[in-house]
Amino acid sequence: DSKQSRYLSSFISYLAHVGDAIASVDNQDTYNHFSILSRDPKDILMYILFERKNPEIAARIANLLHTNLIDEVLKVCVPQIYPPLAQSSSGEGQDPISKRDWDKNILVLKSLVEKSPIRIALACLFISYRESNQENDILSFALEQLSAYPTLHRWIKIQ
Repeated sequence: DSKQSRYLSSFISYLAHVGDAIASVDNQDTYNHFSILSRDPKDILMYILFERKNPEIAARIANLLHTNLIDEVLKVCVPQIYPPLAQSSSGEGQDPISKRDWDKNILVLKSLVEKSPIRIALACLFISYRESNQENDILSFALEQLSAYPTLHRWIKIQ
């Protein structure tokens, strides 16, 4: 009985906290909290982070989900690398960082740099190689973050 009531209490708390967070970033007075049940929790994180540009609330929700926000950003920004001849079992998802909104999203990534500068810089490097027309801005941002790592900094410049 107590295990079931703790589960139900945690579930209701999750609905309330995440629903309130979405309502606050969407500036809605009324929000159907049950509608979040149809959304993937990681999609909610990326929505709040990249579409609503609110890393503080995204970090709070990541904490509720017991996940690391930086890890989730990297999973979205940088595809998994498989050994030769191995194939990905999942299809291509929609990439929240695209050419048209890089200028907006770099601000979001910059806000996460304090938490993990090298990992965010590496995500930016991947994006810079993928988005060749934006390469200079992204590459200079990444190199700036990697200045404390001279070997990696030199290696990137050689590439």
